[in-house]
Amino acid sequence: MSPWDATTEELNIPDIEEDGPTVKDIARAPTVVREVTDISELNRNLSMNLPNQIDGFDVSALLQVIRSQNDLMEKDVEWNYKSLQNEMTQAVIECLLMY
Repeated sequence: MSPWDATTEELNIPDIEEDGPTVKDIARAPTVVREVTDISELNRNLSMNLPNQIDGFDVSALLQVIRSQNDLMEKDVEWNYKSLQNEMTQAVIECLLMY
């Protein structure tokens, strides 16, 4: 006798409305509140807690020339690929003509 010849018993899967949990019975997910530290606060804390030595190396000279965040911020400038390619090509041509 093959497994295909055997009769199968149908399973009765109850509908959720009949005797399963309702939406009111299901617990709500907990609300998680995470405060993200502002970059200025991170910079303030970092500048107060910078070590003069890291892994035995004196980094005080490096710490004297680190630029502030304001120095590194750039304005958003709109550009497209063609104009950038033309500017680069022109700069290369000018450099080649100089030599």
